[in-house]
Amino acid sequence: MENNQKALLIGLTVFIFGFLVIGNTVQLPYSAQVTKMVREPYEDKECKQVPYQVTDEVALTYKVLDHGQTGGMSGFLNYVTNGWVQIENTDDKSGTFKVSCKFQTLDGTFSDSDSVFINPGQSGTANCQADTSLGQDSKFSYTITPGTKTVIKTEYREECEWVTKYHDVEREVTETRYHTVFQSWFGD
Repeated sequence: MENNQKALLIGLTVFIFGFLVIGNTVQLPYSAQVTKMVREPYEDKECKQVPYQVTDEVALTYKVLDHGQTGGMSGFLNYVTNGWVQIENTDDKSGTFKVSCKFQTLDGTFSDSDSVFINPGQSGTANCQADTSLGQDSKFSYTITPGTKTVIKTEYREECEWVTKYHDVEREVTETRYHTVFQSWFGD
């Protein structure tokens, strides 16, 4: 019987050792709910200011230095009223300045015009005249129409596009995990 006890003892030892090895090494899957940070995409509108060129016609800048009127005889029994306007071109471009003159008298309104080409930083005088009656007072007035120049300006417009961006959010997810046979029987 001693041999039987030894065989039983050896068999039991092999069984227990095998059971311990298998119980600690075989992994069994299980599902677990866990909270994780998940990277999620979202659409966002991104806008930026985009420059573009615009051509524009703008009036030349100027200032009136002086103006006035005089009168005098022109030929036999003709009386002429002269008006003048002295203009300085304060712009950086040359141009023509048109001066439209009016002489208001008791007999009515008389009109004339003159144009003068003026370089930058220079001045010029436009002269107008009207045949008026001798001895009548006249009121002199004028308007100036400056030349124009082409300027290129940079303007901006907003352009937008939809882009995909990402942010991290917490989510409950089901995850497959593994534990040993012993852990499934006796707990973690």
